[in-house]
Amino acid sequence: MTNEKRQWTLIFSLLAGIVILPAGAMLWFVSRAAVNEQMAIKQRLIDKYSPAVKDEFFVKLPADMFRLMEQAVALLVSVRDSGKFVTAATLEQSGLPLAAIIPANRSGYLLDGSGRSFWPPEDKTQDAPDTQAADIADNPIFKQARQLEFVQKDYAAAQSEYSKLSELDDALRHAAVIGKVRCLRKAGQLAQAIDICSKEISHLATEPGSMQDLWQMKLLLAEMYAQAGRSELTGAINDLLTIASEPVDHSLKVFVLEKAVDIAQQSVNKESISTIEAELDYARLLLDFQEKYLPSVPSTEVRRLTGFAGDDYFGFFATGKDANSCYCLISAKQLTDYLQARAVKCSDEMVFANVYGVDLSIGEEVKPYSDSLGRMRVPEMIFSLPLSLPFDKNFTLYLAFRPGIFASAALLYQQTYLWWAALILLAVMGGGLLAGRILLGQMRVNRLKNDFIATVTHELKTPLASTRMLIDTLREGRYSDQTTLKDYLEIISGENQRLTSLIDNFLSFSRMERGKNVFDCQEISVNELITETQRAFNHKSEKNLILSVTFCSPDATIYADKQAMLTVLLNLLNNAYKYSSDLPKEIGLRGEHKAGIVRLVVKDNGVGLTLAQKRRVFDRFWRADNSLTRQTEGTGLGLAIVKYILDAHGFAIKIDSKPGIGSEFTVETHDYASQNRKPG
Repeated sequence: MTNEKRQWTLIFSLLAGIVILPAGAMLWFVSRAAVNEQMAIKQRLIDKYSPAVKDEFFVKLPADMFRLMEQAVALLVSVRDSGKFVTAATLEQSGLPLAAIIPANRSGYLLDGSGRSFWPPEDKTQDAPDTQAADIADNPIFKQARQLEFVQKDYAAAQSEYSKLSELDDALRHAAVIGKVRCLRKAGQLAQAIDICSKEISHLATEPGSMQDLWQMKLLLAEMYAQAGRSELTGAINDLLTIASEPVDHSLKVFVLEKAVDIAQQSVNKESISTIEAELDYARLLLDFQEKYLPSVPSTEVRRLTGFAGDDYFGFFATGKDANSCYCLISAKQLTDYLQARAVKCSDEMVFANVYGVDLSIGEEVKPYSDSLGRMRVPEMIFSLPLSLPFDKNFTLYLAFRPGIFASAALLYQQTYLWWAALILLAVMGGGLLAGRILLGQMRVNRLKNDFIATVTHELKTPLASTRMLIDTLREGRYSDQTTLKDYLEIISGENQRLTSLIDNFLSFSRMERGKNVFDCQEISVNELITETQRAFNHKSEKNLILSVTFCSPDATIYADKQAMLTVLLNLLNNAYKYSSDLPKEIGLRGEHKAGIVRLVVKDNGVGLTLAQKRRVFDRFWRADNSLTRQTEGTGLGLAIVKYILDAHGFAIKIDSKPGIGSEFTVETHDYASQNRKPG
C-alpha cells in the first residue's frame, strides 16, 4: 500500500470514528421519533377530514345531482309550454351546468325539435314516394319559365310565366313565387322582389304548410335586405335567430343559422353574430348527437346513453314531476368544473380530495397509478371509494395527504430535539471537516513537494550526467579529430542551455508562487519579438525539425514585458518540439494582425490533446499520461508559467487540438499601437 493510500485510509477511518457513527446513531433515534409522530398526526388528520369529504360527495353531491335533474326538467317544461324549444341562450340564462337538454317522452324516447321521436327509431310503413318535385319539374309553364330565366336570360318574360302559376296548388305556387322573386333580383328590381317575398312569408305563416318553405323565404328576404342595404336587415336577422327556439328539425336549424351568420357578416351591426354562433354550435351538437352517435347505440340502452363525441360529453336521463323527462348532456369541462369545485372545497394545505375517472382527473397534479391488483392508488392516500354519478362511467373519489405534509407537520412537534440534534451534528461534522481539511492540505503539500523533488532530481541529473561523461571523455583525449571535439562541445553547450532553461523555470515558478514577479512592460514590436524568439530557438535546428515562421504587419505592437513574452513563446515552442512525434517535426510560429487584434500562434504536428487533457494542460507539474510523454524531458512547469505570465498581462490563450493531429496554441491581445494612436 502506497503512502497516499494509507493517508486516505486514515482520513476515512477518522471521519467514520468521529462523525459517521455518532451522527448515524443520532439520526436513527430522531427518525424513529419522527415516524411515531407522523403516525399519530396521520390518524388525527384522517379522523378530521374523512367525515367531511364523505358527506360532501356521498350526501350532498347526490342531492345536488337530483336537484339538477329537477331543474333541467322544469326548464324544459316551462319552455315547451310556451311552444318553444330549449336554446343555448335559455341554458346560459338558467345557470345550469349543462351543454344541452333533449326532450323525451314518458317511454324515454328522445324527441327532436319538431316533437317527433327520433331514437330509438319507430317502426314505420314505407311512405309513398314524394311526387311533388317531379310534378313541378314536368309542368310545361314552369319548364318554359325556367328556359326563359336560365337559358335565354329574359327575366321579364320568365317573370310573366311564373305569374301564371300563382293560382295553382301550394307546392307549384310556392316554387313559382321563388322563381318570380329570383327574376326580379336578377333584373335589379329589389324593391318589388322584397314586397313579393314579404307577402309570401305572411301567407306561409298562416298556412299549415312546410316549415322549410317558410324559413327558405325568410332567408331569401334577409339576403335581399343585405343586398339593398335596407335598415330592415337587423330585424330580419333577429327573426332568423328565432329558429333556435322553434320546434323544427335540427338539420334545418343548422342550415338556417349557418346562412344567418353569413348574412350577419354583411350587416353594419355585427353584435348578433356571437349570439347566432352560440345557437349554431348548440344546434350542431344536437344534430351530431342525433345523426352520428345514436345510430351506434343499441335501442335497448335507452336510459343508459353515455359518452358522446369521443367522451367530450356525458349524458344522463332526468325525470321530474308528472312523468316529464329529458336527456341531459354535460360536457367534460362542465363536469370537471362541477366536481372540481367540491374537491377544492374539501382540500386545504394538509389534504386534497380528487375524483378520478376515464380521461378525467381533477384537482391535484399527483398522478394516480394502479397497484398489482389493478386498484387505483395515489401516494399517501387515505381512502378511495367508487363515486355514484348518473353516468355509465366509473368515477373514483379519493382523499390523500399532500406530498411531504407529514415531514412539515411532524416538525411542529419535533423542533426541540431536532434543534439539539442539528447543533450536535454540526459541531461533530465541523470538527471532522476541519480535521479532514487539515489532513488533505498536508497531503497535498507533501505530494507536491515529493513530485517537485523527484522531477527536479530527474531533470537535473540527466544533463549533468551527460555533461560529466563528455567532459571526462575530452579530458582523457578520447576523440579522433576536431569535428568530434566540436560535436562534443555542442552537446555540452546544449545540455548547459537545458540546465539554464530548467533553472529559469524553477526561479520563475518560485517567484510566481510567492507573487513577487515584477514585469517591465513597454511597447514592443510583434515582428521583433518573433525574430528574437526564432533566434533563441535556433539551437533546435536539427535535421528532423521544420520551423516555419510567418510575420505579421510591421506596425503591430503589444504592451508587455519583452523577456516574459520571450519566455512564453520559447516555452510554447519547446513544448511543441517535445510532443511532436512525427518525423520531420513540423512547428509553425506566426503572427496575425487583424481588426486591432494581435495573435501569436504556435502550431505543431504532435500527439495532440484530448478534451480532458486540455482542461489540465496549464496545471503545475502536470504532464499528459502516455507512452511518448513519459519519454520526454520536462518538469511540467512550462505551460503553467505561460498561463501565469499571460494572465498577469491580461492576455488570452486558446487551444485547438485533436489527438493524433497536433495542437495550436494562440496568444491573443489588442494591438497597442492602434489603441493609442491619436486621431488626425
